[in-house]
Amino acid sequence: MKRYLAGAATVGALVLASGTAEAQYIRQPGDHNHFEIEVHGAYSYWGNNGYGTGLGPGFRLGIPLIPAGPISRINNSFALTVGADLLYWSWSWRWAGAGGGWGNFWTLRSYVGPQWNFYLHEKFSLFAEATFVPEFYLINNCAGCNVVSLWFDVAVGGRWHWGGNAGFPALTFRLGSSATTVGVSF
Repeated sequence: MKRYLAGAATVGALVLASGTAEAQYIRQPGDHNHFEIEVHGAYSYWGNNGYGTGLGPGFRLGIPLIPAGPISRINNSFALTVGADLLYWSWSWRWAGAGGGWGNFWTLRSYVGPQWNFYLHEKFSLFAEATFVPEFYLINNCAGCNVVSLWFDVAVGGRWHWGGNAGFPALTFRLGSSATTVGVSF
C-alpha cells in the first residue's frame, strides 16, 4: 500500500510541476462532473485463520456533499460513497488443535463513507476514502458461522477520464484494505 501511495503522490507531483495548461487543471475549482455511478470487478484476500480469495461484481455511487471541495483554491470535491460487492469465496482454514477444512461461500459487503477527490488533470483524478463495511455471510449448512461482521476500510484510487474535463466515462481503480477493484465510472 505504501508503494501505491508513493506512486500516486509522484504522478500528482509530476503533473503539477510540468507547468502546462493541463497541469494547472487542479487550480480550477469546480471544473469536474459531480454525481458518479461506478460498476467494477472486485478481488479480495483474507488471511486471518486461513487463506481465501473472493471475486465478484460490485458498484459504487458518488453523491456530492461539497461539490467544490473543502479546499476552495483547488479542483477537489467531497462526496458520500455508497455501494456493495458480491464476492464468491474459495476458502481453506487451519486452527491450532482444531484441524482444518475448505469450502466455498458468498458474502455481500456494503460500503458507506466519505470520499475526497482531487482532479489533477482533465484526464486524471485521485481519491481517498474511508468506509464503514457491514459484511453479510451467505453460507449454507453452517450453524456456527458468523452471519454479519462489521469493520472499517481505507482505500485510495484514481480515474482515467476518457471524455476530458474530468468527465465520464472513466476507468476507475481502487486499492483498499478490504478489496481491489477495477471498473468504469459514468
